[in-house]
Amino acid sequence: MSGFREALARHLLAIEEKDIDALAATIAPDGVLLVMSDGKLVRSTEEFIEAHRGWFAMKHWRLIK
Repeated sequence: MSGFREALARHLLAIEEKDIDALAATIAPDGVLLVMSDGKLVRSTEEFIEAHRGWFAMKHWRLIK
């Protein structure tokens, strides 16, 4: 498996398992660019993690493969 595929697999597994620490380990420490569904731009790693922390706290969702 390539480096990208391994990283993507770890990233998606972290989301599936709602594991914020494992997710954080897959994100570049110097920033990201994410467009949220409401159009808001997330530019920092900290904002990205906090957005996912709120999402992971929701009880009735799951990632479907």
